[in-house]
Amino acid sequence: MNKPMMIVESGRPKAKIVVGDSNQAVEASNILQSTIKNISGAELPITTDNQSVSGTHIYVGRGKSVESFGIEIPSGITSQMDEEGFTIRNVNDSLVIAGNEDWHYRGTIYAVFDFLEIIGCRWFFPGQYGQVIPQMDTISIPPINKIERPSFRMRNIWYSGWMPVNDEDSEELTRWLDCNKANRLLISLPGDGTITRLAPSDQYFDTHPHIYAVDSKGERSRDMLCLSQPDTIEIATETIRTAFDQNPTMFAFGFAPPDGMPMCHCTQCQQRLHGINAKHLGRASLSDGWFYFVNEVAKKIQVEFPDRWLLTNGYANRMYPPEGISDFSENIGIQFAFLQSCTLHRIGDPRCWQRQDCEKLLKRWADLCPVFIYDYDPGVDLQNLPFPTLHNLRHDIPFFKDLGVWGFWTEGQNTWMRTHLNYYVRTKLMWNSDLDVDAIVRDYCQKFYGEAAYWIEKYVWTLENAVEKTDLHAQWGNNHHIPWKIIFTDPLIETLQEYLNHARQQTSALAHQRHVDMLQEYHHYLIAFLSIQQLTHLGEYQQAISKIDEALVARSKLSEVKSNLLPHTPDWVVESSDSTLEGLSDICRYLLDRTDGTVGKLVVFLPRDWKFKTDPFEDGLIEQWYRSDYEDEWDSVATTLYWENQGYQNETGYGYTGYAWERTE
Repeated sequence: MNKPMMIVESGRPKAKIVVGDSNQAVEASNILQSTIKNISGAELPITTDNQSVSGTHIYVGRGKSVESFGIEIPSGITSQMDEEGFTIRNVNDSLVIAGNEDWHYRGTIYAVFDFLEIIGCRWFFPGQYGQVIPQMDTISIPPINKIERPSFRMRNIWYSGWMPVNDEDSEELTRWLDCNKANRLLISLPGDGTITRLAPSDQYFDTHPHIYAVDSKGERSRDMLCLSQPDTIEIATETIRTAFDQNPTMFAFGFAPPDGMPMCHCTQCQQRLHGINAKHLGRASLSDGWFYFVNEVAKKIQVEFPDRWLLTNGYANRMYPPEGISDFSENIGIQFAFLQSCTLHRIGDPRCWQRQDCEKLLKRWADLCPVFIYDYDPGVDLQNLPFPTLHNLRHDIPFFKDLGVWGFWTEGQNTWMRTHLNYYVRTKLMWNSDLDVDAIVRDYCQKFYGEAAYWIEKYVWTLENAVEKTDLHAQWGNNHHIPWKIIFTDPLIETLQEYLNHARQQTSALAHQRHVDMLQEYHHYLIAFLSIQQLTHLGEYQQAISKIDEALVARSKLSEVKSNLLPHTPDWVVESSDSTLEGLSDICRYLLDRTDGTVGKLVVFLPRDWKFKTDPFEDGLIEQWYRSDYEDEWDSVATTLYWENQGYQNETGYGYTGYAWERTE
């Protein structure tokens, strides 16, 4: 077929949908029918493959007719779990939209959404707010002949719960992942604490207490196993063997220690650690002890099940590959987590030693075994400031592909104005790592903002460039006092506001105006938060409280449009973290009471800037730097910021770690 195929003409259906033999084909046909109706008002008839059809028809999923065409459609399942894909192809006057539906694969669903993208549909964010459905009474498509397979096997983003998630949010995310060809393979994963699957304490603790770890107090722990006991290895092996026997399509068994820094303190386990400390943690690495245990179990399992995988994680005190294991079993897969690592810079960034270390560790793991990535987006704490990482994604995901990484299990948050385009671009690159990120962003701006596209695109990349070029380093869970003004400077904020002003002036369509207004409201939130941080640094707690109220108003306006744009903070997070708006408000009120006379008596308010002097050779006491008449040269630092943020770091981001003196009057 060399001419366009007419599906709808002047609001009237010109094609029929022929549904395949599976439930997925029925689901995909209904999606196609309803979306075409939303676009054009025309409802394409759905018929089964055993009925006679005439005229133009769209075959969705496999059926007798599709099989008779003899075209290639991805299918099948093996323990490699790399058979996903779909076909969209014209055959004579018809169109075939079908994909791999075996096992957990959603190939036909992906094919339908890909076809709808060709027509012009987009799903930038979950729910109605984030979708773009074009309006036209005639739909004509050019000839199509494509077979697509993903760049990565695993392509999941999930909500961690740090922001509220209700049933509707979960359903919308599941649908959105389908829309953008991201999967949730239903395999056994090495989640925190899943080591208990190997020897459930209610089954073994009373009869086999010696297989459980010895804690720092010398007592046995139900949450962790002793890794050096032969019985632990035998019981774990038997548990996995039974699971594989009972489940022929269970291709992987995942297990991992509890979250945090798990450890068995028995003499044999401690000896197996060889005294190796983890640079990133400042304490003992568990890698040699843990992977000795994993490796021994894996070798036993491989004898009976050579095509199955044992999955565990390189996380926390197991980030390092083991040093003392030379015969690493071939059936082990590693979920590598970017813990204690800067999240603002790309892998291997020459200005960031943390990302350089990640690159080295990841390459070592990839030489040992298959690897998939556990990362964090947003990769900083709960303040809900922008976390733009497109500059990282455009570099890192092709790098991961070249390294042979299996995919991603990304811990996300239900806060879409904060992550903005990150998740959308992630899904695109996880499916096809060769895509042009600039083109993806431009398409988003044009379709979501209409006439304002030029200015929004400038807004996006100006923010990205500021983060990419910063010498500030930030990590998840270690950001309570990050000086965001280093990135979001006053000139930058003014420039971004100018772009938003131009964008608002350019928009005429109500939908596009609404989208610009939401970005503007989030910009208001950013400005208010930066003011909060500056005012608290100056001790202006009453004014800071006022700015917190402004930030809360901006957050409420966004939540009113769609709760997941910038949601409220769950109660349990407010109680456990002082980096939220509510936590900052409590701190400011506490300090205000102690500076305005409500509680106690204010003696003096110390100055923010103090004299400062590094003491790398510990000469200060000998030379009596503490004397008021000591005349040597002193620098000046702000006591409200880390000294690394004030120039005391080298070109790769290593901060000064020796002694230092601060003094004031």
